[in-house]
This record gives sequence, structure tokens and C-alpha cells, in this order.
Amino acid sequence: MNDFNMNHEAPRRAVNSTLLIVGIGMVILGCLLALENLTSFAVGHRVDRYWPLIIVAIGVVKIIENKFRGYGGWIITIVGLLIFASTMQGRSIGHLVGPAILVAVGVFVVQIAQKRHRKVPIALQRSGDFARGTAILGGYKYKPNGGQFSGGEITAIFGGFEMDLRQTTMKHDTVRIDVFCMMGGGEILVPGGWEVSIQAQAIVGAVEDKTIALPTTDATRPKLLITGFALFGGVVVK
Repeated sequence: MNDFNMNHEAPRRAVNSTLLIVGIGMVILGCLLALENLTSFAVGHRVDRYWPLIIVAIGVVKIIENKFRGYGGWIITIVGLLIFASTMQGRSIGHLVGPAILVAVGVFVVQIAQKRHRKVPIALQRSGDFARGTAILGGYKYKPNGGQFSGGEITAIFGGFEMDLRQTTMKHDTVRIDVFCMMGGGEILVPGGWEVSIQAQAIVGAVEDKTIALPTTDATRPKLLITGFALFGGVVVK
């Protein structure tokens, strides 16, 4: 048994990692710079300069329809934004290269910080009943057909995820899922009878337990511990 699974009293995640703070700052700064470049145009532009927004709208609709999973909607949206940027007077796609690089480096730094913080044992990482998911500008879906579940780690940045654990059983009395969501989020579906404990932090977001509490005094029922951090995003357990 390892600490990742069996830490019943895992502390709430404090955003005190310098590396993590630097990564988050780079991503936010890159987004702000990109937004500034995309919105710095005169009101008097002709209507034909706005047609790329139709592509953006189609992409956003697809993202919502797919519940933030998959790459199609995200790709369409990004392409639409790039075309829109190139149609602005005095602007070009080149103006977005710098912010895009900054965001990419920030995401990479965040991933390194997450790996150092979680310290998941190699044996557990390679286990078939441990979920490791990353959703960056896309989606991640985990739905095992039966079997045991020993925990997981999920990272969602500009993307979404769905974990369906309703057909699984816990390998230990307590298992933990550590999540990190930034401008993204997802949902975790659990079987009836599992006890859910939320020990995650959220800033301009939420990590919620929407399961139905069963009237039972059984102290041995499986316990799912949710730790992590959500920034401009959220996680729902139901």
C-alpha cells in the first residue's frame, strides 16, 4: 500500500509551489497578451472582417456538444481565431506566436510542477487500474468495464474530462484522485455507496460533491478522496 492511496487525511492542496505559480502565471499572461492582440482593432472595420467569428462560433458549439471532450471543436475554434486575427488591420497571425509560445511553455512548467507534487510511485503509474489523464485543448475519458480502481491523477488545461467509475470496485478501503483544472474541468461518476471526501481548493471555480448521501452507519464503505486545485474551472462528483 502506498501513501497516494492510503492517505486518509490528505491536506488541502496549497498553491505554494514556486514552479506551479510560475507556470500558471505564464499561461495567464500569454492568454492576456493573445486577448489584447485579438481585441485591439478599430470599431470601424468592415463587416467582411468578422466572418471568421462564424468559424469560432461553430467550434464553441461543438466543444459544448462534446462536453469539452475531443479535439475537433477546439481545433475549429483556434483556427477561427487565427483567421480572425489575420483579417484585422495592421495585425497578422504572427502577433499571436509570442503569446502562444508563452502559454505552451507555461503549460509545460505546470505539468512538471504537478509531477513533482504528486510523486506517484512508478509501480502505481504503470498499474492498469490507475487512471492517468491529461486534457489540454481536448478531452480525456476514462471508463473501465469492471475491475478494480486504485486511484488517479487528472490534469485539464483548456480541456475537459469524464471519469466513469460506476462499474468498478476500490482496490483499497480508500483511494485518491488528484485533479488540476485550469480553464477547464470535468466530472467523476461513482457507484452508489461510495463515500466522497473533497479536500481540493478552487479559485474562481468549484470542486463539488453532488452524490446522494445514503443513510448508513457502515464505517467500512469505500471512500474516494478528491484532492487538487481548480482555477477558472471545476470538478463535479456525482
